[in-house]
Amino acid sequence: MPRPLSPAEKRFADRMRAAQAKVDAAETATLKRMIADVRRLRGEVTSELARIAPKDADGWRASHLKDVKAHLERVLGEWADAVTSHVNDGVTTAAETGRGALAAAAKGTAGEAVTAKATSDSFAVHRRQLEQSYKYNADLVQGVADEAKDAIMSRLRRGVTGQKNPVEVMRDVQKYLDVPARPTAQFGGIAYQAERVVRTELGRMYQMANVASMDATAEAIGNDGLWTVWMHSGISKGARPSHVALDGERVPYGETFDVDGYAATGPHDPSLPAEHVVNCRCSSGMWSNAWGER
Repeated sequence: MPRPLSPAEKRFADRMRAAQAKVDAAETATLKRMIADVRRLRGEVTSELARIAPKDADGWRASHLKDVKAHLERVLGEWADAVTSHVNDGVTTAAETGRGALAAAAKGTAGEAVTAKATSDSFAVHRRQLEQSYKYNADLVQGVADEAKDAIMSRLRRGVTGQKNPVEVMRDVQKYLDVPARPTAQFGGIAYQAERVVRTELGRMYQMANVASMDATAEAIGNDGLWTVWMHSGISKGARPSHVALDGERVPYGETFDVDGYAATGPHDPSLPAEHVVNCRCSSGMWSNAWGER
């Protein structure tokens, strides 16, 4: 059972969740733009395949593969650039929100002044994190594009070798480039792979900036009496039971939570395996019992 929060802690947690809601809104906007790009990509690839599709049932010819590969490299490169731009816009919003989340949550408490100063002091760290994240996101999205090219080429080769007829090949490619109503169990398709990047990276950047502010606060006043509080997003669909159980749990600042046997300083800890990081929307906050009073 999650630990019950005191009234002061609950007010603090509500303010932290209000910050997280801003990141959720940025995530939704980013996903809408990304999905629109996937749909445009699907149209371009489908049109190209229709242009060079065999007119009989003999199947695709090997000569088609070179043409399609060149086309894919061009349109997927453009797609990757667009999606990277969307993701970086989103992580910028997430980082700015995370950097100010603690100060916003502590407003009206005895910790207001020190957390506001710590937010300002953490700016340099925050800027370095953003610059590194931009490069990392570009690599992640390019990886999704490269995987998509390989997946499409693999489907075309089945047509060349006679394993599937042209109609089946076209259907397979369109399905891979479709935007499904819900993720498949195999985590397949370019849309879902890109969605995982969006959700994971916005959450990771929010938490990194948030932790930078918390670290600056702890450095200013010392760790004595400070706690890290784990906060689950409250989203039940696909929620990890171990993360739900940690909602409201707190440990002395600098110590670790037990996440299914893994020691972690909080959500998105780099030491956690992907199963506890991908699509995770949990966050953490710093709390001092003294902040409940003026």
